[in-house]
Amino acid sequence: MPIYMDRHDVPGATAVDVARAHQEDLHIQDQYECKAITYWFDEAHGAAFCLVEAPNKEAVMAMHENAHGLVPHQIIEVQSSVVESFLGRIVDPESANSRENDEIVISESALRAIMCIGLHCTYPGQHTSDISTIHERKIRSAILDAFKHFAARPVEIASSLNIATFASVSSAVQCAKEIQHQTEQFSPTPEHRAPCVRMSLSTGIPVDGRNELFGKTLQEARRLCSFARGGQLLLAPSAMQIYRDTAEGELKTGNIRAVNPTDFFFLNNLMSVIEETWNDPDIQLDDIRDRIGISKSQLYRKISSLSGYSPIGFLREYRLQQSRECIEKQSGTVTEIAYECGFGSLSYFSKCFRKRFGISPSEFSSTTG
Repeated sequence: MPIYMDRHDVPGATAVDVARAHQEDLHIQDQYECKAITYWFDEAHGAAFCLVEAPNKEAVMAMHENAHGLVPHQIIEVQSSVVESFLGRIVDPESANSRENDEIVISESALRAIMCIGLHCTYPGQHTSDISTIHERKIRSAILDAFKHFAARPVEIASSLNIATFASVSSAVQCAKEIQHQTEQFSPTPEHRAPCVRMSLSTGIPVDGRNELFGKTLQEARRLCSFARGGQLLLAPSAMQIYRDTAEGELKTGNIRAVNPTDFFFLNNLMSVIEETWNDPDIQLDDIRDRIGISKSQLYRKISSLSGYSPIGFLREYRLQQSRECIEKQSGTVTEIAYECGFGSLSYFSKCFRKRFGISPSEFSSTTG
């Protein structure tokens, strides 16, 4: 039977109020062929999230409406394994406090900090494959060790992109600092010391208007990661606000940067356009500029200040990162991937790929097969 997660906006409610509503669900759940599994409640933000096994969304809605009248504001279908990856549990927490008349009171926020880590190394010189394999293995090991130390929950672990969730922003920032410290010690060759780990951090709730669990937050984190420079952590405005409110002290390192709301708005508008057009070889910067609604000089200034690339350079970098992921996933031949990723010719793609990663796409493909 499908499993759903819903969101109730309940400003002013207490943990006891939500616990009693959950008990009312349990009393009548069989009438609707439902099973109210567990829930999360964030009193500070006035939001509750219920995990329910049910035949369909309508059954979840009817159960809540007839149990206590608190109709969900959104319901999405989820996989229990994905919920556990993001939130750490799919049953009532052991730490829940038992109250009179056997009510279980849960006051655990579902808000999470989501970190994306892109691994984009360049390996010049000879014996590239051997060097890159050893170097990236050390970096991945350092990342996973940091995740474990700071109680992160890995959601996606891949060659070029790692995603993890944290219960607190401050833990996520400390984890990023540790990753920066550890990975800057690694160098594939004495001549090459440019950091190749890029990180981003955003915060959000599991049911946020999208049909995917943490859909909006994941999108923000992935987009931010595209703009992070080597060795840098970029924080979304939401993450920075929570950090200011909860952490001790300010961020004092240039390798951790908060994106202000104005730049974040621009970044999301830009990425909405690029995500639709990046693989079109005929797309022009004027087309992107017109769709965003800014001048050519503003486009150049904004992109270069955020990413360090020119607009053309940023689009090329985005295409190269997408092509690298496609090669890693064996999505097609190198030639097919080149054209699918917006490159007008195989020779130009190979030239750009080698310049960026220090290895030809064919050689890179042989290391991932």
